[in-house]
Amino acid sequence: MKKIICLFCVLLCYLNNHAQNNYENYKSWLRYAEKGEAWAQFEVGSCYAKGLGVTKDYNKAAYWYQKAADQGYVDAQFHVGVSYYFGYGKNKDAYKAVEWFKKAANQGHAEAQYNLGICYHHGFGCNKDDYVSAKWYQKAANQGYADAQYNLGVCYETGAGVHADMSKAKYWYQQAANQGLNVAQQALNDLN
Repeated sequence: MKKIICLFCVLLCYLNNHAQNNYENYKSWLRYAEKGEAWAQFEVGSCYAKGLGVTKDYNKAAYWYQKAADQGYVDAQFHVGVSYYFGYGKNKDAYKAVEWFKKAANQGHAEAQYNLGICYHHGFGCNKDDYVSAKWYQKAANQGYADAQYNLGVCYETGAGVHADMSKAKYWYQQAANQGLNVAQQALNDLN
């Protein structure tokens, strides 16, 4: 019983210290963010988005992400896109989501490239275009983004936006499966 109580006390101390560190980080980043440092504005936005050191607040997260995004900070541009896509701290707006995903994607942000692939595949905030969708999946897949690798495999299997090619479908499914994406492994099994 004493061991359990000791472990519980250690856990409480750890959690309290961790929360204190989050708050200290937030305060430090806020000082730089208020001076206009884009990286710090992004970090403050992330604190609000995740509730790290502060109460979770999507409106404040979106505010700080936007400030950093307006300075060209790529991760913030992606998160502004997410804010518009899901309506986190901003009015849900598919067209603005695509606009911000493009800004980040054109700077090489793999997850933004993947999200653009999704948007073009479904016509969310843009015209449905499987060719453009496959192009964005390809860019993200080339950077090792597993979900994009899987979706590119689907494109090659079905001929969506590319010429159907089973060897390329298997290749991309295998790349995603190698990263532990179970749906990609299942797709490989189904092809064999």
